[in-house]
Formats: sequence, C-alpha cells, structure tokens
Amino acid sequence: MRRKITVAGSGALSGVCALLVAERGLADVVLIGAGDEAAGDIAAAAAVCGAAVDVVASGDWEQAAGSAVVVVDGGAHGLADLAREIARHVPDAVVVVAGPGEADACNVLLATTAFPRRRVLGAGGLVTAARLRSLVAAELGLEPGDVGGLALGGPGGDAIVMGASVTAGGLPVAALIGAERLAELGATLRHEPAAGPLAHAAAVRELVEAVLLDRRRILPCSACCQGEYGLAGEFATVPVRVGAGGISEVIALDLEDAEAAAMFHSAR
Repeated sequence: MRRKITVAGSGALSGVCALLVAERGLADVVLIGAGDEAAGDIAAAAAVCGAAVDVVASGDWEQAAGSAVVVVDGGAHGLADLAREIARHVPDAVVVVAGPGEADACNVLLATTAFPRRRVLGAGGLVTAARLRSLVAAELGLEPGDVGGLALGGPGGDAIVMGASVTAGGLPVAALIGAERLAELGATLRHEPAAGPLAHAAAVRELVEAVLLDRRRILPCSACCQGEYGLAGEFATVPVRVGAGGISEVIALDLEDAEAAAMFHSAR
C-alpha cells in the first residue's frame, strides 16, 4: 500500500509542501482547503512534476482517512476546528506545523487533538538552522553542507545560536573565525527577514521524510518541553530525534549558564 499524507491549509505554503513531498515520491498527498482559485494551479503543477497530489478545494476531511502523517499550515485559520478534524479522521497522525505563529499553532493542535506530545512538532527550527549554516558557509567560503550548528529557543529572530555546536568540517567555527565574529553572525541571523513558504516547505519535507521512512534523525524542531531546559508544557526549538511516530526523544543539552538563560528567555 502506498504511503499517504494530508496537507491542510489555504496559503502558498500548503501547495508548495504538497508538491515537494509528492515530487520526491515520499507519499501520495491529499491537499485539503487550498480553495477553488488555487486548486487548479496546484493540480496542474503536480501534473507537470508527475506527482500524485489530490487537491480538495473544500474542507472535506473524509478523503484524509488513512493518512500516515498530517502536515498543517501554521497560518491556517480555525486551528481548533482543524485539530478536531485531524483527531477524528487521522487519529494516528504525526502533525507537522509550519509557517507564521508556529508555536501558538502547535499549542492549539496539541491541546485540541489531545495527541501525545511526540506527535505534534514544528518545522521552523530547521529553517533557522539552515540559515545559520548558510551564513557561516559564506563567511568561510564553504558549502552549507559542510557546516553544522544549532539555533535554539524561539523561532527566527528569537533564536539563540549555540556557539559550541557550530562546526565546519568537524572543526569548531569559533576557533576559525573567532567567538566575536560568530556572535556577529548570530546577530545577523536574528535580524534577517522572516523566511517564506519555500524554505518552510523544504523543512516540512525533511521532517515528513524522517517520519515516513523512520530516519531517526536528530533535528532542531519545535517540541513541547516537559521539564527539559526548565520549560513546562511550552513549545521551543530544541534538538529532537525524529522517526516513525514522531519524536522519540527530546535531547537535553548541557548548556552554559548564560546560554541556558538566553534559551529560556527566547522560548518564553
């Protein structure tokens, strides 16, 4: 039986998510709530790409039954109603949230679906980490794939760069460019404009792949912390292990006092 996921949302993000997931061949996609105006365009784009996307312009959730993963546009209206539809029609789904207001959307979806915390997570942390890698790679004249690093806490402009985690070719970047320059790059990261639908959709695809194929990858995601990092029932970008069934582990790092305080403030 072919894998299937459901993408729910009316904005550009939902359409791009559907296309990227389907084009990679990860699953057949049901796109719900795209609206009549966008439905034809998305269906045509899917046909050009040879991707399997079933566009449902209305909110007909009957067609979502049996989906393995639900990807939700964090900018969608009526999240509580949407959460109830998810809980009713795809009760075993992993819910991946992306877009503006990610943490708030995660909170609503977790509370309304009553899913375990491992099955509701946000993709924004992957976007922030990718931007960090790009900035450092440009500074060093490297490919972004040669750079690793974490930015934790809140999304985008609230993210806190974990200096010790930033490496290039396995070497600490602070030793290559100096801690002060690395801090300047972190400040640049926090002042960049908000990422658009393409970046968030690419992050969603990575999470969906990790879940569907049980990759068990360690990724920076919005997750509900229950004691980790001093947070109780709050969503923050933290490193988690992601595979079949969603989050199998929230990884609690040993942070310096200043980093722990900044991360806590950022998440709050």
